[in-house]
Amino acid sequence: MGYTLEWKRPKDIVGGTPSLWGSSGVKAQGIQQHMLGDCWFLSAVGALAEWPARVKKLFTNADYSPEGIFELTFFKNGFP
Repeated sequence: MGYTLEWKRPKDIVGGTPSLWGSSGVKAQGIQQHMLGDCWFLSAVGALAEWPARVKKLFTNADYSPEGIFELTFFKNGFP
């Protein structure tokens, strides 16, 4: 069984200028797993979403980039 995937930028999916945080802000309930097999990653993101300020601290650019590029800073033991 094969799947054909096509890369799309967020603006191509939702139209207009998407919000990085959505209309409700950072919410763990907004996470949806589909066919990617990334439940391990989504569970970690869901746990992190319990602290929205920490999620926002990860992103270097707070606004949507027209190119659909997001820069993140990852931390280990509290240090970038």
